[in-house]
Amino acid sequence: MSLTDGLTELYDRRYQEAYLGGLIDRDSGGRRHLSVVMFDIGHFKKIDDPYGHS
Repeated sequence: MSLTDGLTELYDRRYQEAYLGGLIDRDSGGRRHLSVVMFDIGHFKKIDDPYGHS
């Protein structure tokens, strides 16, 4: 199974879940704080239609 998107070569959701799960498990002792920031790209259809997959 791939961990990156074939078109963008960015990490996919499967990789992100595994990576974040590892961070949470490693730092579950309460010694550190963990923050996650995610962005939602608005109007992505304008980008995906001309440049995305068919």
